[in-house]
Amino acid sequence: MYLGLTKTLQHTYTHTQLLTRLTALCQYTPTACIMVSNSTTASFDFMLAYGSADNVTANTNCLTTVQQFYTKHNNYIFGHFGYDIKNEIEKLTSANANYQGFNNTHFFVPEVLIKIKNEHITFLHNNITQVDGLIQQLFSTDSCINNIATTPCNLHNTTTKENYISTVNAIKNHIQRGDIYITNYCINYVSEHTIINPYQKFITLNNISNAPFATFYKHDTKYVLCASPERYIQRTNNKLTSMPIKGTRKRGATPTEDAAIAEELRNNAKEQNENVMIVDLVRNDLSRVAMQGTVRVDELFKVHTFNAVHQLISTILCEVAPTESLERIVNATFPMGSMTGAPKISAMQLMEHFENFKRGIYSGTIGYVKPNGNFDFNVVIRSIIYNAATQVVSLPVGSAITSKCNAIDEYEECLLKAKVLLDIMN
Repeated sequence: MYLGLTKTLQHTYTHTQLLTRLTALCQYTPTACIMVSNSTTASFDFMLAYGSADNVTANTNCLTTVQQFYTKHNNYIFGHFGYDIKNEIEKLTSANANYQGFNNTHFFVPEVLIKIKNEHITFLHNNITQVDGLIQQLFSTDSCINNIATTPCNLHNTTTKENYISTVNAIKNHIQRGDIYITNYCINYVSEHTIINPYQKFITLNNISNAPFATFYKHDTKYVLCASPERYIQRTNNKLTSMPIKGTRKRGATPTEDAAIAEELRNNAKEQNENVMIVDLVRNDLSRVAMQGTVRVDELFKVHTFNAVHQLISTILCEVAPTESLERIVNATFPMGSMTGAPKISAMQLMEHFENFKRGIYSGTIGYVKPNGNFDFNVVIRSIIYNAATQVVSLPVGSAITSKCNAIDEYEECLLKAKVLLDIMN
């Protein structure tokens, strides 16, 4: 089924009003994905992939399955690759506790794709009757988030501060032995027997974070409320772009303090060291699919400022042959280096040992592929993951561990990354 028909309307809603109305629509379908750019320079302000005309779900042979699904439809597809696809790419295992319930991958062809840029709303569809119904709901004066009877959320860290410090020191021993150079060690906040309103929580999260790769993702009774600042990989014709993050600081209380914190981050030798190690890893990953001599670092150690934090981000580019497939590109670059460490396989093996939860969709990616083969995928971080069927909320966070890091400082960085999410849930 191809989204072959187009209808365009104009609107006068504010950004928050639009997000509220789009999120309200997601109540009426078991499958939905909203992408929010929070940027005036992006090609869209919002995209809503509504409903599923066809879908594929897999826990094994995921990359080939998704490639075949895309080839079959040659259409827009939206979905996710979970972190544990690492197990088929590198023949690893995952045996930790699974709090989330997501399959390793799920992609779908939307029944209707709604794109919004500035004052224009465009509907791509095959069924004008369905679109007219969505338009009526979208423009209705009664468009709202249904009331959901919620329960208190009591998020607790499954790793105590003492255990965190001892684990980081154990990881540093592996670094000193030469097993790894850098890794991303993650911990998890969990609340069980919990009912939340994921629609309202996402609106609040987006308004506070204003992240460039924000995503509301719904698959049956499972939700990801994502305020990601990080791009995993984007394809624009023959160009690939990856933008790994390593380096985080809080925002200052005054403009002067804020500028000083950003400048300190920009020039911090430890943060630069962490960042450049991941840049080298990404360069190596991209070289596996890039045309010879095209891998280059476009920006190194650039500070990007978001509502809650400053981030040190680098941008790596390369060119690929027109025939290079999504399957091969993801196989060469996934999981993203910022969430693994280096060397990649050793880091993933060690974190499977030291972490006490299965990362699942966290540290994975949510994104979309266009009919022309271009795609864009985020990194699933700064996210609230909710399983309404099991009534479990999961909130993982992590930070980079190197030989020179201080365990208490890294613990505080995890708390900083979690703060906005915890504030929203409490």
